[in-house]
Amino acid sequence: MELVIDEIKIIREIKKSQAKKVLLQAPEGLKQKLLGLTEKIEKETKAIVIVSCDSCFGACDVPLASIEMLKPDLAIHLGHEEMLEMKKVVFVPVRYEFEENEKRLIMNLVLKYLEKHKIRELCLVASVQYLKLAEWLAEALRKEGIEVFSKNNRYGVKMQVLGCDFSAVDASKEVLLISDGYFHAIGVVRKIGKEIMLLNPAKQSIEFFGTEELKQFEKQKHALFSLFLKAKTIGIIISSKPGQFNEKLAFLAKEAAQKFGKKAFLLACDTIRFEELKNIRADFYISTACPRLFDDAMKQKTLLMNAGDFIELAKKFQANR
Repeated sequence: MELVIDEIKIIREIKKSQAKKVLLQAPEGLKQKLLGLTEKIEKETKAIVIVSCDSCFGACDVPLASIEMLKPDLAIHLGHEEMLEMKKVVFVPVRYEFEENEKRLIMNLVLKYLEKHKIRELCLVASVQYLKLAEWLAEALRKEGIEVFSKNNRYGVKMQVLGCDFSAVDASKEVLLISDGYFHAIGVVRKIGKEIMLLNPAKQSIEFFGTEELKQFEKQKHALFSLFLKAKTIGIIISSKPGQFNEKLAFLAKEAAQKFGKKAFLLACDTIRFEELKNIRADFYISTACPRLFDDAMKQKTLLMNAGDFIELAKKFQANR
């Protein structure tokens, strides 16, 4: 397997727009490829390329401040499918390419696992790097008599799951996720409330995942809500990142907190840093930003809940009083 960057698309888009100045952005795992890519782009297009060194957490995190200041003719976001329609911003996802023998090994692995667990229908989803493999696997499984369900996510990308969006998942079916690591798997399991099958092509492994994660997540949410009840001052975080901004939800969370007699304050952040939150000195935080911020907060021992989870538990608590 090989990670492939669509350099042809990047160069074509730059020439098409006749851009003279280009801003190039990528997430952490791809940043090491940017200097070599910049050299190729400048040679092929004669455009000046400026590399963004700021953090990038996904397609939700387009560098608005740099675009405003540098005023590039075009911004290239490398690594993800389009999440936001933005003028002069082009999204260029990356894909893993597989040799035929690699795909056949993966296919046999999946078939044996499905047969072992007597599964004849499933919903197939994947993280962005594995979407091309997912398309191939879906057709190959159908030829073997397996019913494979697939649909677009809310951004129009077929079978794709993000760290924050699982609208491509049909929770009524057994779910097979193609991804490496557990980041996307954790998100899917929390959203649908049941375990899934996780296929890791890099490790040539497949497993059921989620039972223990769900138990742990429910314990964490209820423990945090208990600590919210003891807190006096609440910080409601609003993200200024274009794909994470949700002012309406922040107002709802503030209203819900105030019903418990709490002093609630709205806090605007771009990149959310827990050491900066410590300077605010709120007793407890509710976040309307990326829902996966919750995991980082747990590691940093910061009292923080996602707004959706908080509002849900707040309603249940008040209903039972």
